[in-house]
Amino acid sequence: MERGLLCLGATGGVFDSLEGSEWIMFTPYCADAGVPRAVTASFRGKRRLRVTDVTGRALGALKIKGRRIPIPADALEAGVTADPTDSLRIPDDAPGGIYFVDDQWAFVVSRPEASCTAVVPVSTMQAFNDWGGRSEYTERARQREAKHKIPLHHYSLRRPLARRFAVDVLSGFLDWLPRGALAGEEVRFVPDYDLERAGALVGTKLLLIPGRSEYWSRKSRQAIDAYADNGGDMVLLSSETMLHEIRHEEGRNAWWWYGSPEDPRKPATPYWNDRARRYPLLPSIGPNPAYGGSHKPEAKQYPAWGVYRAFDTNSPLAKACGLGPGDSVALPSMVYYDGLPVRRYANEVPVLDERVLTFHRWSLLGYSFGHNTPLRRIGAWFAFQRSPTSGRAVHFGSYGWSTMEGLGGKGPGGARPAEVVDAAIRLIRSGADLFAPQPAADPSPSWLRRLRSAGKRRLG
Repeated sequence: MERGLLCLGATGGVFDSLEGSEWIMFTPYCADAGVPRAVTASFRGKRRLRVTDVTGRALGALKIKGRRIPIPADALEAGVTADPTDSLRIPDDAPGGIYFVDDQWAFVVSRPEASCTAVVPVSTMQAFNDWGGRSEYTERARQREAKHKIPLHHYSLRRPLARRFAVDVLSGFLDWLPRGALAGEEVRFVPDYDLERAGALVGTKLLLIPGRSEYWSRKSRQAIDAYADNGGDMVLLSSETMLHEIRHEEGRNAWWWYGSPEDPRKPATPYWNDRARRYPLLPSIGPNPAYGGSHKPEAKQYPAWGVYRAFDTNSPLAKACGLGPGDSVALPSMVYYDGLPVRRYANEVPVLDERVLTFHRWSLLGYSFGHNTPLRRIGAWFAFQRSPTSGRAVHFGSYGWSTMEGLGGKGPGGARPAEVVDAAIRLIRSGADLFAPQPAADPSPSWLRRLRSAGKRRLG
């Protein structure tokens, strides 16, 4: 097999293009620079194609060979089974990031030995991917119309990823990386399913989870928890985070609609917040979909719903981010958001349910949505540390931060979202404390604390 040639910097000369029915798939989709990959390209002959970044800027040229390959009827479940048409070796000095061939078909280059790692939500991208005419979501719609649930469904990871699925709500994050707090640094990109691999996070000091990152296996979640328990810091710029449980199987994902081998009736849903799954999200990531929500079209009429209003402005993290009393950071309102349990509202200000916030230290820096929205829930911008020896996590509460309207600077907050994220990352990486001094724990018995609290309320 001939080897394709990727020439970064070769932006001149004549380029070929792809027709609507032509496509390219890279296997593996994400790999370190210098690692060979198989290329399966459906077009006749050889082509010299333009390579671009997330903004559409030309980065170089790719010369590869293809042949006509029919799309199989079972593409969703089985993926592409045809033999590769070419192979490709990414230059050792290629910067990390998502690249696009003919500004359409995506592949990811990672940098080995980087101290900062970003999780690429490939399982979520492939769930939405409708290459071949079907996606996981069209199958779910068909099942609902037929009033028939399939207890276990598969979708293949061996399918070409077009730009709209590869970027989705990551465009602002990818645009920000080369110019933000991590500018000029090596970044490792790890697909969510690779987190199961032993040593996937070795050397990582800061872990980023951006965008729409819904589909997670138990082993991938356990890898994240182990990383945090061992002192690793984490920044989440996501929402619907870890919504669905899946299982990875040899190039495809098994998606549990309901049931299990032990009991066909439980879990009754495919969601991690189903108690029958016995692995709650709150201790792992703080804000999560169980306490969050999505926004209907009426959110367009209320852009203030997406504004994060400052809450705790006394912590070193809040001060580093430039948050003072009455401050806010504007983001789009038409997004999903991850939240925390709200016990009640005091003059429209949320009061968190501290009974379930079992963290060593925590701080609610800001919140969006809330009292005057249909679900009366909040999007929570939240920092926490599980134990005295674990890493710190800052969850920004929404994938709105990862969009062009967030980190990309094109939204209602302008450059402010990027400034805030830059400040948070710089403080985390400095090793400085993020939290204000915590009040000393009351050693009194719980019955005595309740009695005192009741007395204070009567006096008030």
